[in-house]
Amino acid sequence: MKKNVTDKSNDNVNLSVRASVFLAGLILTVASILSKSSDIPVLFACCAAVLIFWAGAMSFWQRSSTAAFNFLVNTILALGSIVVANAVGADIASGEYIYMMPMIAGITALGTEKGDHDADFRRFEPVNELIIPLVAALAASAPMILLTIVLDHKLISVAVIIAALTLVLLSAVVNLTSGKRVFFSSPLLKDYSSMPAASMDALKGFLFARLAFAIELIPAFIAASLGRYIYSHYLEEDYDIFLPVIPLITAIVFAAELLIVDRFLTHDGKRYGRFGVYEAVSAVALISLPFIKTTLFEADGGKLILLYVFYYFSLLIADIIATGYLATFKRRSIFSERPACADGMPLMMIVGGIAIMCVEAVTLL
Repeated sequence: MKKNVTDKSNDNVNLSVRASVFLAGLILTVASILSKSSDIPVLFACCAAVLIFWAGAMSFWQRSSTAAFNFLVNTILALGSIVVANAVGADIASGEYIYMMPMIAGITALGTEKGDHDADFRRFEPVNELIIPLVAALAASAPMILLTIVLDHKLISVAVIIAALTLVLLSAVVNLTSGKRVFFSSPLLKDYSSMPAASMDALKGFLFARLAFAIELIPAFIAASLGRYIYSHYLEEDYDIFLPVIPLITAIVFAAELLIVDRFLTHDGKRYGRFGVYEAVSAVALISLPFIKTTLFEADGGKLILLYVFYYFSLLIADIIATGYLATFKRRSIFSERPACADGMPLMMIVGGIAIMCVEAVTLL
């Protein structure tokens, strides 16, 4: 069944879930680049090149059945754009690939997830699910650009929250002036009819998926260490252009793990671990980064082991908090009153911005 973002029954205009994820990924990438990048124009050019190449060449074969491969190819596109930029003379730190990973999660959603009301996978709609979220992300980024001009010290969390509030304001203005009800989110993110049941089976599935992720992290750490070893011993260490070999090897390992783990996360027709691909995107970025910035892992002996253990459990706890929120946000907000323009993805982005703010507050201490 072909589904448009326009609901003909009440003339509402909404995004699909996968388009909402794409929108959020774009905004987080823009916020990260504006706040932290050493060369904003070049990194934006890398993002544009990845989007154009993916939409024109890669998206045609990607579907739900190739989720792990989608994640790997899309990650390679991001890493490759950094390598090409440095090869032609740009001065971008190799670790800045991490700012592109939210966008990679977004295009992975477009190429992997089904439409809101589709029984089978159907390729995304170019206008409704690619162009409209892209334009909305750019519009929401305008205040962020002003923020980067005014402030010397820029925070990703503040930029994300401002962008989310801008989306709410844009939706409210359009609703008041056009007569149509336009929302930058999917109805499924607000509809309580699709709320998961509070059952022991659901809890077991959630814990099972988290256990799988905890196991996946171990080979990923080993892969990142191997990537660092290869870079240090077999490549020209004076050239940062080769540093993306570290996240590349980590992404390959995670893609292989996704293929293996998916079999064990499907029981009785139910698939647990629905966030697995997006956990992989986040994990590749966060695990690889300390091995690119070698000063974070310069300790020896027992201190190094403690550092590994601390970082491992930090990632695991962050995953539990993030996926736990995504799995329960409908149930926890069922009795709260929220403006329709803010419900769904904008509200989730505001909560995400507050979570990022907590992390930034710790790093600034």
